[in-house]
Amino acid sequence: MNNEIIAELERAYSLQTAGQLAQAESIYLAVLDQDPNNIHALNLLGVVYLLTERPAEATETIARAVAIAPDDPEARTNLGLAHKDMGNLESAENSFRAAIESQPTAPRLNNLGNVLLEQGRPADAVNALKHAIQLSPRQADPHVNIARAFMQLKKFALAERAISNALKLDSSIPEAHSVLADLLSKRCEYSRAEAAYRVALRLAPDRENDIINLAYVLKDLGEVESAIKTLDQLGSRHARGLYARGQILEQSGDARGAEHAFHGAITQNPKFAAAYYQLAQLKGRPLKETEVSAMRTILNDPTASDDQKHHSAFGLALFHEQVGDFEQALEYFDQGHRHIAPSGPYVDEETSAYHARIRNVGCRGARGSRQPPQPRPLFVLGMPRSGTSLTEQVLSSHPLIAGSGESSFLEDAVGQAKLITGKPFPECQLDLSEEQASEIGALYRARLTRDHPKVRFVVDKTPLNFQYIGFASRILPDAKFLHCTRNPADTCISIYRLPFDAHQTYAHRLDSLAQFYRRYHALMSFWHKEEGLSIKAVRYEALVENLEAVSAGLLEHLGLEFHPDVLAFHTKRGVVRTPSASQVRQPIYRDSVDRWKRYGTGTDILTPLLSLSTFSDDD
Repeated sequence: MNNEIIAELERAYSLQTAGQLAQAESIYLAVLDQDPNNIHALNLLGVVYLLTERPAEATETIARAVAIAPDDPEARTNLGLAHKDMGNLESAENSFRAAIESQPTAPRLNNLGNVLLEQGRPADAVNALKHAIQLSPRQADPHVNIARAFMQLKKFALAERAISNALKLDSSIPEAHSVLADLLSKRCEYSRAEAAYRVALRLAPDRENDIINLAYVLKDLGEVESAIKTLDQLGSRHARGLYARGQILEQSGDARGAEHAFHGAITQNPKFAAAYYQLAQLKGRPLKETEVSAMRTILNDPTASDDQKHHSAFGLALFHEQVGDFEQALEYFDQGHRHIAPSGPYVDEETSAYHARIRNVGCRGARGSRQPPQPRPLFVLGMPRSGTSLTEQVLSSHPLIAGSGESSFLEDAVGQAKLITGKPFPECQLDLSEEQASEIGALYRARLTRDHPKVRFVVDKTPLNFQYIGFASRILPDAKFLHCTRNPADTCISIYRLPFDAHQTYAHRLDSLAQFYRRYHALMSFWHKEEGLSIKAVRYEALVENLEAVSAGLLEHLGLEFHPDVLAFHTKRGVVRTPSASQVRQPIYRDSVDRWKRYGTGTDILTPLLSLSTFSDDD
């Protein structure tokens, strides 16, 4: 390059770093008029295009630089960023890997980790981000991103440690506070999550995800009005904000307001399939033909994402239920699951081996000391969709019982035991000392009961806690357990009707559901026979048939007097954090009993449930 071009590039770069991007762009273009293959001008012009949100132009321009100098790590890195902004994640990954092979640096490995996370590959991301941290341990960004990866892997203790390191290194990064808030929210520590989101928004007020997530946290704290006001910051034309408003209003009992919000989201984004699904599942609201037509269009659109097709298929299934065509509804449920089914399907042998290990440990291990008698933990558990939400709503309508919804508190306690002992669950239970068991139990109790100091019982309604009954009895000797049961075929078809995420591997095929149900049933049969456990069965069909008698029996089991408020559970105010939100706000109804038979016993899809149709909890 001649000195004149070098001087122009230096001047343009100074303008670029000062934020004067238009002026820098003009100079780079002028240099390229004189020297079309100037790699520096091509690369830096591509960066200007990235900074001005023109990723297509950036990709084309930087690709020219890479073609001229394929081994230039800077150009390869910038091409990766351009591909990432275009949504071409595989191409971005390839570009970052080529740059790293040429010259590994922490920022490049951090970029690779980000792309791997966006591809849903958190384990691969951890490997890249660990390398980044080794190269530059004082750089905060890789710690933030490895915390995100650990969260996706449900390694919450490691995520907490990583985000703590990031904040110690640099507390001015909004993303760090956001990830901390996400972690606290997943652990149901809503007050701390609120504080962390507010710090993130103070540092970067326009972060849409943080505004929406803060609203959800405020809803979980029962501050619905504040949640709605928070969403108001996004304006009346923000589709995701309107969708969040709809979810919050529905869970708070305002079905009309929820319907209006979901309609608003669709107006702003006619392909917002999840909003159509939410309209479809609103209790007592028939879908309109325009909504049905829109979902069919999305389902048949080859450019629609799997998530869009997943929600559209479930919405159409609910429409066919509304018009009484249950066999067609089942076909759509099946289609919806095929769009979300995990790449790693349910493996029954793994569940069988895991449950065998749980039975082998049972209730053995050190017992924590008995804690103060009030409030006491009351676990309501069983298969999902077995009546756990209804049972919690009925009982928490009693003035001496509070409901806490579903939480990760017991799973977090298991995580503590694994961390302390260095052993996996359930074997970690055997290596706890009495003091350690007491400390874990005290922390669980403090988290569960901190907002309910004056009641006798606080309900933890997390269905899959059935796997942790032995552990819970060790750390919480005064805990009581209610085991919700329901017709097995009804339970499985009810799960199949919901768009559970890919992590619930058993939920996406009816044969997997039937297998998982039998594993669950065998484990619960074991727990019911264990001495020293206070487990009482709650039969869903009996509860809906005779609410007063069954609820009176449950209260007697808990040592409480009957209270008439439990019969008016559906009028209880507050947020319901469950897929059954609209249902548990209705008076008792019996149309969910023997629901599975409506779908036609002749269809091949339903075949796995036929073996469960006569399967009894007494078997």
